Amino acid sequence: MDESEHVKEVYAHFGLAMFLAQCVEQSLIQLLFFYEFFPKNIKEKIHEDPGLWAKEYDKYDDLVSSKTMGSLLGAVRKLDVLTELQVEELKTALEKRNWLAHSYFSHRSLHFMSFEGRDQMIKELEECRDFLGNLDNRLMEIISNLSDKYGITEEALHEMKEEMLREVQSSF
Repeated sequence: MDESEHVKEVYAHFGLAMFLAQCVEQSLIQLLFFYEFFPKNIKEKIHEDPGLWAKEYDKYDDLVSSKTMGSLLGAVRKLDVLTELQVEELKTALEKRNWLAHSYFSHRSLHFMSFEGRDQMIKELEECRDFLGNLDNRLMEIISNLSDKYGITEEALHEMKEEMLREVQSSF
């Protein structure tokens, strides 16, 4: 493999690891919806008014989507719904995400200059990818069980996905 392709390989592995860090972050947002937003708003019967439900949903989405991953983790921890092991894994995920986002390439600049160094970077990015991907899969199992609890079936999720795809495609 020539040097240019090897450099691209590092960037591809970095991109996948960062993508999975964002997936974990989005899973935290979904946990907040299922453990905080849904119970509160169902208890208050806001779901009986679809317009109000949509307004409150969007308001809550804006609120949680503007938070850092650290703040999201803190909010989920306050709900006391995860095991200590899950919280520790999420702390590790936060550290990995921050390392990737804020200092990965500056800390690896000398490694990046050699084939062997880039191989080492690829190996550590694969390890990061595996950790984040496995964690997100486990979080998605929790989220899937919660969505079932609220009647959000696989079929309903498929319909939502199709609708979102149609909206995106019509915007081109």
